[in-house]
Amino acid sequence: MSIDRADKIQKATFVRLKAGGSEAPLFLLPGIMADPILDFAKVATHARTSRPIIGIEFCQRDVYGQLPTTVAAMANSSYLAIREFQPRGPYYIVGYSFGGLVAIEVARLLRSECEIVHLALIDTRYDRRYWPMGVFMRSQVRLIGLHLKRLTREPPQLALKRLTYLVQRLVTLLLERHTSWSIDIHTLAELPASDFQKSCSIANSRYHPVSYPGRIALFLADDHGNYCSDPYELWRDFIKEIKCQIFHGNHLSILRSDAAAAKMAIALERFGAEEEQNR
Repeated sequence: MSIDRADKIQKATFVRLKAGGSEAPLFLLPGIMADPILDFAKVATHARTSRPIIGIEFCQRDVYGQLPTTVAAMANSSYLAIREFQPRGPYYIVGYSFGGLVAIEVARLLRSECEIVHLALIDTRYDRRYWPMGVFMRSQVRLIGLHLKRLTREPPQLALKRLTYLVQRLVTLLLERHTSWSIDIHTLAELPASDFQKSCSIANSRYHPVSYPGRIALFLADDHGNYCSDPYELWRDFIKEIKCQIFHGNHLSILRSDAAAAKMAIALERFGAEEEQNR
């Protein structure tokens, strides 16, 4: 990604989730709703770290009122905001869900300028089309297994109809892996979602993971829900070094339930402290 046209980029804004001292802050990038307060307010409330905690609002309208629809654009705008807030490293960048994709690219930009970056992802996945085939097939087998259990409790005619749908869906997903398909803005226009969520969904569908040469901390939910995939399996071929920590709960609850948010706050404090010691 290039930032040589920084004057044309709409800079991200930030939200001070927690005040702190003079230590390098934790920069938190939210999920597909692009709302750091929604995703991180409870974590910040439970945090005891002396570091400031800053939420990054990376989905901003440009001068024409348009929202970005690529991870690269969101990362560029985040990079500019982070650099303005903290001119020199080390940087502590944390991305949740879709925000993890933006976080990786922000870290890549900072590292390209020889800055020290400490990166953590919270339950981040990329588009199914780019999953390793083995991971993709295992996830689909698990998902079909979950549906089959539900089908045994339904009338035969309805069960057969849904089973047919599942088979057709699997074929469609397999075909999508061989296309350059991405979500179209006109398709999303009819969905009951915010403009920010639609833009992030488009960006997510267009993002192709590439190797990241550094180390990351990966915080994972033990309940994979309908994803039926372990993010570690998705990232291990792309990341040089991964340190995993498992949290009880699902994709949403690991940040939004009080008990899980308290544990995540401790994990983020340790992430900052351990990376500081490893410098």
